Formats: sequence, structure tokens, C-alpha cells
Amino acid sequence: MNSEQSPHEELLWITACYVAEVRAGLQPSLSTYVARYPQYAEEIADFVAYYHAIETELEQQAEEHKPSVSFPDRLAALASLEQLAYRKRVAEQQQDYVSESLQGTSHSVAGTGELMEQSFSIQKDEDLC
Repeated sequence: MNSEQSPHEELLWITACYVAEVRAGLQPSLSTYVARYPQYAEEIADFVAYYHAIETELEQQAEEHKPSVSFPDRLAALASLEQLAYRKRVAEQQQDYVSESLQGTSHSVAGTGELMEQSFSIQKDEDLC
């Protein structure tokens, strides 16, 4: 700690140290902190009570709701989904094109059939002569 720190900054540093020890898996003792910093005994006790009642609960909830898939994996999955959607659109467009082409062909085939019938009947009429 720096001797030029305000009491508020000093208390922030003390509580940050406490939190760092908790997160490191150590079990810091309230009595040790109070003995070390008696001028902040009440504030430290209030903070420790608050931290264990509220903050640790929030940290546990955040950990429980943390996505199990990493961000790069989520991006890759999203890209795969976009690729599948694109392929589906292309396949649908191709299917529409083929359907339209076949419909046009059936009309021209039907027209060709009629022409052939007319041509055949003309030939029959000519054969009669």
C-alpha cells in the first residue's frame, strides 16, 4: 500500500486483496484482516459479509450460466448454419428453374405433337389423291 492513498483507496485495496485471496482458493480470515487493519475493522467486516452473501452467489450463478461452447466454436457453428441456409436457397432456386423449364418443355412438346398430327393428316390426304 502507498502511504499517499486516501482512506477510501486504501479500503478498496484491502478488499481487493481479500477477493483475490478468495478467488485464488485461499481462505482468508476476517480476524486476520481486522487485526492487520484495525482502523477499518467495521468496513472490512461489512464488506466480507456482503461479499459472501451477494458477490459469491452472483459469481456462482454466472459460472452456472456460462456457455459450455467457446466463442470460436460458436462462430464456426453459425458459419455452418449460414452455409446450410445458402445451400438450401440455391437448391430451391435450382428446383424452381428445373420446374419452370419442364413446364415450358411440356408446352412445346404438346405443340410439337399437334404439329405432327396435322402434318400426318395432310400426308394422308395427299396419299388419297
